[in-house]
Amino acid sequence: MRHRTLLAVSGLVVAVCLLALAGFFPIPVEAQNPSTSPPPVQEPPVPPPARPPDAPASQPAPAGMSIDQLMEQLTRLRAQRAELEKLEKEVMDALKEKLKEQRQRLQKLGVPVEEQPVAPTKPVPPPIDKLRIAPPPGPGK
Repeated sequence: MRHRTLLAVSGLVVAVCLLALAGFFPIPVEAQNPSTSPPPVQEPPVPPPARPPDAPASQPAPAGMSIDQLMEQLTRLRAQRAELEKLEKEVMDALKEKLKEQRQRLQKLGVPVEEQPVAPTKPVPPPIDKLRIAPPPGPGK
């Protein structure tokens, strides 16, 4: 009985040591999944977009504000909107540039790249000649 207990405790100690070592010495990704392809090109990280400052929580509701306070708040809101629109444009430009670079890299590798049509932002009404207009009911029918 004593021999079994000693064996079980020893096995448990070895298992704990192995688990601890596995946590401290992780296996590199290259060793886990060998591949013949070259490592991917590391692009510099894109800084997170600047977040506009939130309106202070202590501001009174617009109904309880004076005209001067409302005008100041409107000015701040417009400045925030302009900053957001500027930031959106910067992000869109960066995204377009990255997509252009990726498309060029794929084409260089011989991968056919199809240009995706851009969906219109507003729904386009059907042409007039495609509309079916029922004639008004006549008196003779």
